[in-house]
Amino acid sequence: MIKMIKKQFLCMFRDTGVMLALGLGGFAFGKILMAVIMRFDQTAETYFPLGTLLASLMMLMYAAINGCLCLTYYFRIEISMGAVRKEFLPSFYLVSFLENMAGVLVIMILNWLDNFTNERMFSGFANEIDFFPWILRYGFLVMAGVTLVGGMVGTMITKFGRKAGWTFWALWMVGCFVLPNVHSAAEEVPGSILGKAGLALGKFLTAVPIPVWVVFSAAAAVLCVCITWEIIRKQQVTI
Repeated sequence: MIKMIKKQFLCMFRDTGVMLALGLGGFAFGKILMAVIMRFDQTAETYFPLGTLLASLMMLMYAAINGCLCLTYYFRIEISMGAVRKEFLPSFYLVSFLENMAGVLVIMILNWLDNFTNERMFSGFANEIDFFPWILRYGFLVMAGVTLVGGMVGTMITKFGRKAGWTFWALWMVGCFVLPNVHSAAEEVPGSILGKAGLALGKFLTAVPIPVWVVFSAAAAVLCVCITWEIIRKQQVTI
């Protein structure tokens, strides 16, 4: 198993580098864009840690997409070269998890740097939001969820092909475009259909006790692993 983990790390090392590079690129772009906005917006009274936000979004999107595609790719390559399935899956999950955790640590460092430079660049303005407590509280949990769900989605794409791929793509698009509109409608036009749906969803999420969410999350994690393993252990390898 140790040898398999080392091989998996070497295979996925480049993926980690790409994720971190995208995060740094997003951070740099966010810093430049925020500086331009503050320079030319004469009505600005506060600033926003845009570098941290863009870095987080870039790394999160890459982790989600890469987690789905990489399992399919590495499964076909490594199993065809003699790797054992019961060693492949744990090693893939472990390396993916460590990769994503490293991403969270990098985001924490970038957030500190973002706040440090913003306080000096925009000393006469207030910071709209401090991301650090949110990253510390939810960053590792989100990336752990991305690791597990990404693996499950990857195995389903391996088994069902384009049908599964298009289905998950449609769900991704719904999440990207519909959910933000629901949230905005709940605040701006609460009487609309989307506004009512957003308010109802918000009440439901806040009404459920935290221990229930913990149990639900643990059960969902176990379910993802079970589905992934059930598909992996029976899936034929095609190159």
